[in-house]
Amino acid sequence: DVPESVLPCFHKEDYERVRRFFARVDSGKKQVTDEFLMNPVDGCAAYLRYTFTTVSDDAGAPLKAYAVAEDITALKREEAGFNETLESLLTANPDALCSFRTNLTQNECSEGHGASRYIQSMLRSDTVDQLFENILSIIPNPVQREKAAGFFSRKTLTAAFAGGKSSMQLDYQRAGESGRIVWVRSFVNMLKKPDTQDIIAVFYSLDV
Repeated sequence: DVPESVLPCFHKEDYERVRRFFARVDSGKKQVTDEFLMNPVDGCAAYLRYTFTTVSDDAGAPLKAYAVAEDITALKREEAGFNETLESLLTANPDALCSFRTNLTQNECSEGHGASRYIQSMLRSDTVDQLFENILSIIPNPVQREKAAGFFSRKTLTAAFAGGKSSMQLDYQRAGESGRIVWVRSFVNMLKKPDTQDIIAVFYSLDV
């Protein structure tokens, strides 16, 4: 009588999701995967990832399904810690001229936020590499631009992270909205995404 017989193992609010999960298995879908927080056993709640692989008969009808349950409780705790840290980094500096969340590994850049819409517009990009090029384009001093090029580099940052450094900063001059040259201090904080191992970096700049 599956899934009804196994529902007590799950949280009540997940009952319908469990039923839909097994309905997909019964339909003959080749592989079905989902994650569930189970009811506590001996005081410990486990987060399990279920993967069902279906085998069909000669006529193509689903015959049986092999199931694997993987305990991902530790991973979920890491993810919760990662999300909490990331949120604190994104909200810690409301006075930042701009801030960007990036994925250094995948070369992805999310939409920026900050006090200066001009700088956000100037720097906005879908990739980290283009973001760095945009930053360098508004640094007029060639010596500072060369130094910044060494800092704003995915290769440099990932190597620094691999060496145990998760936070870095750089002071330099760049052009503002009116053409006025201002000193800014750019910070980068890096952390590893638990599920993919990608290096996520949060950049923000302050007018100093």
